[in-house]
Amino acid sequence: MLMVGNYFKTQALERTARGLDADGRSFTPYSNKGPYYYYPTKAGVGKQSPSLSETKRINRSLKQASMFPGVMTGSRGDAAVGRDVKRRTEAAQRLFRKLGGKSDARSTAVTRAAFKQRALFPGIKIGGNQFLRTRFGIKFASYAAFKQSLGRSVVDLYGPRAPHMLQALTVRVAEDRKGVILGIYGEAARRARGHQYGNAAKHLPQRRFLGAMPEDRAYAMRLLSAQIRGRMRDAMPHQ
Repeated sequence: MLMVGNYFKTQALERTARGLDADGRSFTPYSNKGPYYYYPTKAGVGKQSPSLSETKRINRSLKQASMFPGVMTGSRGDAAVGRDVKRRTEAAQRLFRKLGGKSDARSTAVTRAAFKQRALFPGIKIGGNQFLRTRFGIKFASYAAFKQSLGRSVVDLYGPRAPHMLQALTVRVAEDRKGVILGIYGEAARRARGHQYGNAAKHLPQRRFLGAMPEDRAYAMRLLSAQIRGRMRDAMPHQ
């Protein structure tokens, strides 16, 4: 039974990688509405990011502390927030460089102008970097542009970093031993449910990636029949 379940799992993963749903149709494209902001790291201290003025004050305290060791220049909370701001800023800069972003004045000006044009005329292709560096992340023209920047040419349901939702896809034998269950459990289950059934409240279209096409079911039945026949031959007494 597990062999059949793993066959269905392989088919689902290969089909999804090609941008096709459980019926062999192309997934609904990623949204071209924008802009879309991506933050490579989340805030590690507090629920909200400090304001720019607050960040400057904390940075001054940290700088003074490095110049005059032992002198109280701020609270321990300031130091923690300062380290968090530094960590998130550096992460955004690393991603910006990895994507091939150019931070010179001319490239930034061209990209900013292109973003303004796109806001006025939705759907046009923009020049420049296709993305802008923000304080803690990257601003993309749209979610589709974000996925394209990661090298994704189709809707493959893979997130920007591991662990990916599809990596949690598992095969289980049903309790009555009469079938197999293909499912995603744990934290990834919420995302999987959103894709499988859609979520109108979050503007997430249905992209049904779990399922089996008729030809897959037919092949699985032949596979199972061959396995049963093989076990029956092995069980027969040898003459």
